[in-house]
Amino acid sequence: MVIRTPQPLPEITARRRDALVPAGTLLAAVCGWLLFLILIIAAAVVMSAASYKLLFNFPPPILVAVVVVGYVASVLTLIALWFLRRAWQLQAWRLWRKLRHSLILALMASVIVLLIEWTVLLAPLTL
Repeated sequence: MVIRTPQPLPEITARRRDALVPAGTLLAAVCGWLLFLILIIAAAVVMSAASYKLLFNFPPPILVAVVVVGYVASVLTLIALWFLRRAWQLQAWRLWRKLRHSLILALMASVIVLLIEWTVLLAPLTL
């Protein structure tokens, strides 16, 4: 009978660990925006089914949830933008991955500007 001892997991190299931070913040921001889109669809369904009852109980809780998730996604995007410089300094990432990372962040930043323009974010009396 042979007893095997578990082998230690290989260490994460410093290069790979440095690459996890920009990728992780971008993933969190993308998940925040996907949740925002799902809540927008849910809010549209709820508000279309409410008809005249919506006038007496406005804003509905689902709409407040949409705005809160929009703020969370915006903050996550700004954190990911903070780590963009580190992503460009990574030698482990090829140029295409750096460009794709930057393009996704630029699109999310433009969504933030669009939501501020539409007064979904930074609007008085939203919450």
